[in-house]
Amino acid sequence: MSDEAPVDTDDADVPEKLPVLPLKSTVVFPRIFIPLSVGRRRSLKLLEDLPPGDRYIAVAAQLDETAEEVGFDDLHHIGALVRIQHMLKLPDGTVQLAVLGVRRIKLSGAVSDEPYLTASIEAHPEVVDEQAAIEREA
Repeated sequence: MSDEAPVDTDDADVPEKLPVLPLKSTVVFPRIFIPLSVGRRRSLKLLEDLPPGDRYIAVAAQLDETAEEVGFDDLHHIGALVRIQHMLKLPDGTVQLAVLGVRRIKLSGAVSDEPYLTASIEAHPEVVDEQAAIEREA
């Protein structure tokens, strides 16, 4: 019998598809704020195209952090749904983001690759060690 059980980390609805922001050397976790620097042309276009008030995107770590142009197969397929809390355009053309990890997601397939990657996504449950949770409570 396993002490590990999947749990939802957030009751937020997961859209069927979202634009994906590839991350270099960064992983986002649920319920964690993290700053991100965005400078690639395609990533900047993704941010420009977000409808007003729509601040949710998918993020996933690149398999090869040195790659500049990445597609669906160049990413880890477990990522995070994030909410953009703050966005600041800098004079050098880059954008600084403050994002909040909402929940883990699975990138299940590429929907579009231009002008930026859009993927179909689904919720990915967290696995929690119930015994460890009980011990923390004690």
